[in-house]
Order: sequence, then structure tokens, then C-alpha cells
Amino acid sequence: MQNLVTIGILSYKDKKYLQQALPSLLAQAYSNIEILVCDNNEDPANEIANWVAQEFPTVKVLNAGGNVGFGNGHNHLINNAKGDFYLCFNSDMYASKDYVEKLLSPFSENPKLAVVTGKIYKWSNFPENPTAITRNYFDTLGLIAYQNHSFQERGHAQKDIGQFETLESIWGCSGASPMFNLKLLRNVQHDQGEFFDSNFFMYKEDIDLMYRLKWAGYECLYQPTAIAWHDRTAEDPGGVIENIKKRRERSIYIKENSFLNHLCLVYKNWSSDYSLMTHLKTGLFLLKYNLYLLIFDPKVLKVYTKFNKILPNLRQKKLSMPRAITAAEMEKWFY
Repeated sequence: MQNLVTIGILSYKDKKYLQQALPSLLAQAYSNIEILVCDNNEDPANEIANWVAQEFPTVKVLNAGGNVGFGNGHNHLINNAKGDFYLCFNSDMYASKDYVEKLLSPFSENPKLAVVTGKIYKWSNFPENPTAITRNYFDTLGLIAYQNHSFQERGHAQKDIGQFETLESIWGCSGASPMFNLKLLRNVQHDQGEFFDSNFFMYKEDIDLMYRLKWAGYECLYQPTAIAWHDRTAEDPGGVIENIKKRRERSIYIKENSFLNHLCLVYKNWSSDYSLMTHLKTGLFLLKYNLYLLIFDPKVLKVYTKFNKILPNLRQKKLSMPRAITAAEMEKWFY
């Protein structure tokens, strides 16, 4: 009997994307799926929910009580999932016909495999059919964890010339489209039903979860034959001046969430047994991060007040996290 796969999507002002994403999921070759949508739109008229019910009657729309953010929205969906596996799927994505089947296939061979991600391309011609693209650039092929505790999308903005065709273990992957083994995912939840940390409203909650899965001794796999497209802009990395300009153009809300969540994930997942070099590189990175904010965005530093308020909760979660590997084993994954 086929395992049931639950596909969870968060919806926030994204009808133009759902018009593409949902048909691509309903057309999957793997048929034993259920699709859940969490309506984060805070719309009294329930436009999205009513539209989905009319156009896609087999898709179930849930409401977690307003715009609860990325992590809490997916927590709500996972807690309502009937499947053995959960595909966390962004609404601004389009899946190839065998996407679910290809993501699912490696799980049967590895009892410690907690998450699989695929080859995610940049959807550069939205809303046109992404399969018509002839020049493919990668959006994400997983996450790279650096020794200084900065993180980067693997393969981001690179042109596909056949350099990522190997099925391989990776440190972790972004929250754009990972498939989780729910049995293993439940082993790293915080409180009952809290898979993504509820302190993270948006940004880096996926990195925190990947870190916890790795500490628990579980594995993440990159599956190159599972192909999807993502409408996130993937530009070539710029120089220092260009990157500073891009950062300054972000809203203060984004900057605050990003910095606060970075502090949270480093605190929770830090080990005093890390090497001296990891201590030094991480300390230097945080020092530069703070100096940058002091010069360009001093208002963002007020998040330290919120960080101190949630610190007791973070400490409790840190102490209860399962750790099945040593700090030295974790450091082998750092670049």
C-alpha cells in the first residue's frame, strides 16, 4: 500500500501563485496525497478559502486564527495531516509531474532519513509554464552551513550545467519544499505539535529545524531527479557595496525578524564543545553583524529586548533538544 503524503501550503495574498501551484500538485503521478492549505490572509470575506473550495474541491483549507507566520502555519497543517510524510510546499512554486514520487523514493532505504529536498530551479518567467524554460538557473539545492554560523542556499543563482546530478547527503535544506518523515520529525518537536519553533514568526525557522534534526542524528538528502520551480528572485551575488545597498532596501520588519531569529537559532543550537575556531569565527561574524546594524540600522538592535524576554523559553527548548551526535561530528558539515 502506498504511503499517504500530506502536502501543506501557506496562503497569503497569493491567488496568482495558487492558480499554478495547486494544479501542478493535483496532477502528480503519485496519487495517494492530501493537500492542505492554511489560510493566513486575515480576510473576513474568506476569498481564498471560497475560491479554493469552488475550483479545487479536493483541497482542504484550514485557518489557524489569522496570519500566524510560516512556522506556526505549517505546525497547524502538520497537526492536521493524516499522512506519513509531509511536503512543505511554497505557494509560489510549480512541481514537475513526478515530484512527489521522486522525493518519497529514498525514504524506504534509510530509517534515519528525516527530510528530502529536490532540485529547485528559478521560475524566471512566471506566470508562464516553467517547463518551457531552456536556460535553467538554480534557486536552491539545500543549505550550506558555515563555521561562523552563517547559512547559504546551495547552488543559488548558478546555471545548471550538470554539476548537481548526484543523490547526496547534505546538511539541511530550506523550507521552500522539503519532504519530512513525520515519524522522525515528531522526535524533535518542542512542545506537543511544535515542529517549527513558535518564537520564529518568519525567516530562519527552517534553518533552526534542520539544525535540530542534524543534532538528533537524522539525515537530509538532496534528490536531483525531483524537480520544481520557485518564483524567488535568484540574482548573482554582488559585491560588498551592492549587498549593503540590498540590505538597506529591506523593510525594518524583515531586518528585525531576520536578526532576532539568527540570535535564537545560534543560541539554541550552540555547543560549548565546538572547536576554538568555530567559537572565534562565530563570535567575529556576530560582532560584524552588530557593527553593521549599529552603523546602518541601529533600530534593529532593539530586538535584543525581545530576545531577552524569550530567552527562558529558548533555554528550556535548548536543554530538551535530543543530541545524538557530538560537536565534532556536527562541525564536519561546516564549511
